[in-house]
Amino acid sequence: MKQQIIFNRNFAFIWSASLLSGIGDSIMSIAVLWGVYSFTQSPIALGIVTLAQLLPIIIFSFYSGVLADTYSTKKIMIYSDIARFLLLLFLIIFWSFGFNSKLILLYITVFFLSVFSSFFDPSFQTTIKQIVRKEDLINANSWFQFSRNFSRLFGLMLGGILVETLGIVNSFIINALSFLISAILLFLSEIPYEKQALVSKKISHHFIDSLKYLKTAPNTLKQSLWYIIIINFSVAPLSIIMTILADKTEYDSLGLGVFNTALAIGSILGAFFAPKLKKKSKDSSIIFYYITFYCTFVFLATCFKNLFLGSLFFFLSGVFSSVTLIFVNTIMQRDTDIKFIGKISSFRSMALRIPPPIIALVYGWVVLKLGLIISTLFIQLITLSLCFIIKIKYKERSDEKCIVSQSSSIK
Repeated sequence: MKQQIIFNRNFAFIWSASLLSGIGDSIMSIAVLWGVYSFTQSPIALGIVTLAQLLPIIIFSFYSGVLADTYSTKKIMIYSDIARFLLLLFLIIFWSFGFNSKLILLYITVFFLSVFSSFFDPSFQTTIKQIVRKEDLINANSWFQFSRNFSRLFGLMLGGILVETLGIVNSFIINALSFLISAILLFLSEIPYEKQALVSKKISHHFIDSLKYLKTAPNTLKQSLWYIIIINFSVAPLSIIMTILADKTEYDSLGLGVFNTALAIGSILGAFFAPKLKKKSKDSSIIFYYITFYCTFVFLATCFKNLFLGSLFFFLSGVFSSVTLIFVNTIMQRDTDIKFIGKISSFRSMALRIPPPIIALVYGWVVLKLGLIISTLFIQLITLSLCFIIKIKYKERSDEKCIVSQSSSIK
């Protein structure tokens, strides 16, 4: 991984902001889940939390992408961080004063935190393209993938300790401070911005413009978007697979923690491997082979009731899932016109977050009917079959373009 990019002042500020807010989010997720469960003892209540996080993405994601393509991404990210800081500040005050409807207040807070996150994410993706040269994108995405996985691993571990020792309110305070510090770091950064002429358009018109752009966009971009959608078939059931497998190994919650840790460590290591494969990033079809390795290792993990082997296969699947995501992000940022990067990032966010709950629900039902191993094999084969179709489809289109260009040169 090239070191020069992390010493780039603007990149360092934005990367540090991403790392801090990621740790804060992970601490918050533990605090929220424990807060809801301690009040209700109900799995359904936990499901409502997931719904509260998902709805804003469905409602606001595309609109936030339009804003990212039109206004200063620096301002959007700073305002999003400050809004989340203030939101948590109000939650802390009401929670501390013994507000009766704590559960409802928590649901509302989670919903609006997700609203502001849906505005932050497309601007963040746009900013990477604005401050990083094309040849450095793979390194930049590797650093950001590392920060995401490290902040998740460290934040979840720290969150469990903090909630247990300091309490839920103090965990909220730490998350609020992480957003405030993130906003300060972003304020200190210099992100280029060219003021766009204000065009009065409905969101539906922007959506249609984006679809038209996708029709003429490079095949590498379209292929990568399809891969992001399809890989959900394999990724969405992962928490269910780990939970059932942990029970089969008879290590229960300890086994579940070990599996998740192995996956996270593999993802961190994958972030370091990705730049070494930089030359392959010019061909998006290589992503199919990374997905193949990922699906294979996930399936193999279910074939053994052994904590060590399961951890090994989840570690390897973490490596290839991380490399896959880095390559997809790099190709999307590299091959998307700067005027559409925010809107395309919104498509990416929706593709990553909306399908998983539905797929996980269907997978859970299939496991009851067919068992863990057969169900996992079935879902991995579906993933690989669809990815293979996309690989062949866009390879044929590339071949056709080559033939046309050769014919033109002969003439």
